[in-house]
Amino acid sequence: MPPLPLRTAIPFGPDRTAPASLAVDFAKMMEASGAVDQFLAWDQLVSWWPKALWTPENTFLAEVSGDPDSFNDAFMLAAIAAATTTNLGIGVTTDAVRRGPAELMQARFPSTTEMAFLSQLCRICPKTIRMPASLLHSKPG
Repeated sequence: MPPLPLRTAIPFGPDRTAPASLAVDFAKMMEASGAVDQFLAWDQLVSWWPKALWTPENTFLAEVSGDPDSFNDAFMLAAIAAATTTNLGIGVTTDAVRRGPAELMQARFPSTTEMAFLSQLCRICPKTIRMPASLLHSKPG
């Protein structure tokens, strides 16, 4: 069997102080580069800094990110990237220890707030976002 080709994924990881809509620009730039195969969103604890130590005196990153463990929902970010690109792969990393099977299954389905956000994105840029018309015109609730 021939070896699998090398693929490149770049993680999208700003904290929740940044708007989720940044994922749109990030995904489009990666797709346009032609050098990146996948958009990667993670749903894992990635920092073990005690909140009391996450200060500008201890790390310059505290000025950029208010909370190192506060991320937008990875599944929603992946949906945004998928809806706004045509040739970019999508990856999500998560763990089944912290989040059990039932919770992971629920995460696959967007909440009404997330659907409203996607719907609004589709109305703002209808030519660049692929979403079924039935979802675009549905009302949250």
